[in-house]
Amino acid sequence: MSLEHGKNTSTTVVANETLTVVSLNMAKEGRLNRILSGIRRAAFFETADVWLLQEARPSVSEMADALGMHYIYEVADQFADRSVSGLAILSRYPFERSDRTPLPRYNLRFNTRCRIALTAAIRRAEDEIRLVNVHLDTRITRPQRLLQIGHVVEKETLSIQPVIVGGDFNTANIHWVWNVLPVPHVRSHTRAVRDMFVGHGFESPLDGAGSTFRLLGFPLHLDWIFPKHLKTVAAGTERIAFSDHKAVWVTLKE
Repeated sequence: MSLEHGKNTSTTVVANETLTVVSLNMAKEGRLNRILSGIRRAAFFETADVWLLQEARPSVSEMADALGMHYIYEVADQFADRSVSGLAILSRYPFERSDRTPLPRYNLRFNTRCRIALTAAIRRAEDEIRLVNVHLDTRITRPQRLLQIGHVVEKETLSIQPVIVGGDFNTANIHWVWNVLPVPHVRSHTRAVRDMFVGHGFESPLDGAGSTFRLLGFPLHLDWIFPKHLKTVAAGTERIAFSDHKAVWVTLKE
């Protein structure tokens, strides 16, 4: 599949001292009015420079137009009703380049999904910043999760440029037997993924930010943003009306 690109030519971008990055699972919402109504209530709405979106519909192009942003979109899954969802990156800054990387695929017995990493580079003044958007599987073991994201971590570790990896990591602390039967609180996926990033030089500014998803009333921290070669100014989570996930956001400076 080829990447879909959109370019905003109506505005002149002025680089701010800080960069605010938001990650949000769109829950397959495609109605522009609901999307805009939901995100306009967020405290970070006016300052968001980059959006990393998961489970996004192709209509994300309309969201980009409404926000006056550049965008890239890549389909990850096509469903029985022929609808599709995928990953998108929206940015106030033009994209230097973009790429799609397949991640290890696991047989989940049912609802097996195609998982990818969507990578792009933006330029601010003289500096290039790499952006990586991911959406990992749900019902996989801790070693499988580390393998699924491990290639991305190792690849970006080699970069001397600032890099931001974010998305829906599905880090529920559950051990899955045969990718079907859950045993809660036996394996810490959260700690393992966080430690992998930190061990490779990334910051973890969302530690202690609280849950981003609830499953049967249990709070889960599934969504993360991990920057490298950038300093964190602020970070947090915020509920978005149309999504079953909270948005996570970080404000960074070089």
